[in-house]
Amino acid sequence: KTLDLPTGSHNIGVAAGAAFQIAVSSTGVVTTAFSGATVADTTVRFKTVEVGFDPAGVAGWHLINNGPERSRTTGRFTLVPGLRYLLSPAYGAVFPFDVAPDGKVSTTFPGASVVDNTLTLHPVQITVDRGGVAGWHLVNYGPTLDQTTGQLKIVPGMQYLYSVAYGAQFWMTIAHDGTISTQLPAARGDYRRLAFTPTDIHVDTAGVQGWHQIHYGGAVHPTTGTLRVVAGLSYLFSPAYNAQMTMRVDDLGNVTTSLPESVAG
Repeated sequence: KTLDLPTGSHNIGVAAGAAFQIAVSSTGVVTTAFSGATVADTTVRFKTVEVGFDPAGVAGWHLINNGPERSRTTGRFTLVPGLRYLLSPAYGAVFPFDVAPDGKVSTTFPGASVVDNTLTLHPVQITVDRGGVAGWHLVNYGPTLDQTTGQLKIVPGMQYLYSVAYGAQFWMTIAHDGTISTQLPAARGDYRRLAFTPTDIHVDTAGVQGWHQIHYGGAVHPTTGTLRVVAGLSYLFSPAYNAQMTMRVDDLGNVTTSLPESVAG
């Protein structure tokens, strides 16, 4: 990549928060004191090292913020040494690790360690009591709840965005010991446990046939006309394929919608 730079100092960003400085003299000479790069004429050339990564069975996007992706064949990162990087196991969850000038990896984050220069995650198993609320129940760009065991393997010590259904999401914090806390009254956190207190709302379809369900969530019960949800969230409700409206259920179970022709209460 060619850059047209004026005289002075400039930061070269390798990834989010990972940058080093170069200087351009009045005669066009480029220099850097950064050990992870060399300069030949006006060309700055990165030194690179391969860093191993072991997600320990934790599903997720596992990427370096605004940085290089893992190799699909080796599962390793190719990085510039001498910098600090931010690794995201899932959306909104991030922790730092360092690659020394000699290529050695280290981190002070308790949810990970380095073994044989491989960054290794240390997950915990949390149990989720859905309270009968159907939906995809997943961490955004992270692990999905095992629908059979009700368990979720996740790295503690970070904040995650949990989605009950499409667009219905809230933040939860998992402490280093696995204790969960949330700001959502209908989602109670405890030691390695998350439990939902469901709310049943009634849906009068007025004789309109269709699937009447929440996008990637539960459907209206065909006999009782009830729909079980987690209060305090917004949902995308579909009477039929590609026909949808936003439905908000507040903490008290009151319903409002984006569609004037629907009556909520």
